[in-house]
Amino acid sequence: MPNSMTGYGRGEFSADDRRVIIEIKSVNNRYCDIQVRLPRILNALESRVRDRIGLRVARGKVDVSISYADNRPDANQVNSDIGLARA
Repeated sequence: MPNSMTGYGRGEFSADDRRVIIEIKSVNNRYCDIQVRLPRILNALESRVRDRIGLRVARGKVDVSISYADNRPDANQVNSDIGLARA
């Protein structure tokens, strides 16, 4: 466990024209309060992110911000099934 509950960290990962940036800020607090901000496309990961942080942090207010950018040429391509839509 760290000695201080106050801190800031930033990490960035890029691959295949995709980019993820994670920022974590923490301040001293009596309780464990974890706030996670995710883009809509990553909402399914919120509980996993919260659980992973909870394994390392016993108390303090922790703000986690994750941003995701997909710059692939086919990232905004929409596929439709006309037969399914008609049914």
